[in-house]
Amino acid sequence: MASNSKLPSSLTSLYRIFLRASSASVLDQRTARKELRRLWRPNFESAAETARQLERPDLTQTERARREEWLRVWEQRADNTLALMMSSSGSRGLAHKLTSNLASLNYHIRDAHRPKSGPQWKTSPDAYVDLEEALKNRLKQERGQSKGASPEYNREAWGALEEVVRMAEGSAGVLLGRPRYRRRRA
Repeated sequence: MASNSKLPSSLTSLYRIFLRASSASVLDQRTARKELRRLWRPNFESAAETARQLERPDLTQTERARREEWLRVWEQRADNTLALMMSSSGSRGLAHKLTSNLASLNYHIRDAHRPKSGPQWKTSPDAYVDLEEALKNRLKQERGQSKGASPEYNREAWGALEEVVRMAEGSAGVLLGRPRYRRRRA
């Protein structure tokens, strides 16, 4: 639901501070900065949606109070997350390891959820004549797959990890982001 109404200045300034803090927390490493921004963007989109809903005049009093409370709790969590990022940028302790590992996990999650394409088709009929070589390649490929986990197992593991992240968010009162999975178009 795209809306042209302006967001509250407190929310936009918090988002700008968040962008700067995410850059500083991973010591301005380009890929990590990009992944942290990609990880936390859905949180800000849901807060912006809630702020836009608060502007609607047809909201009941209980709905308005519930959304205002959600936004207040969300802003408190965002402040705690900014404190975590400030700590991360100042030292290379646990907070720095947490933010850099979150960025790395988000980078690798995208590859785990993206289906792999097959080998490139060879136009030459000679490529299909040597059956012994084809069998060796197939055995090599099967050996390589047996060393690693299956894609289904990886997806289930990421789901369990995401659940652990949600529990950590609840106990620490911070936002650790939400990974977004996009399917590749054929």
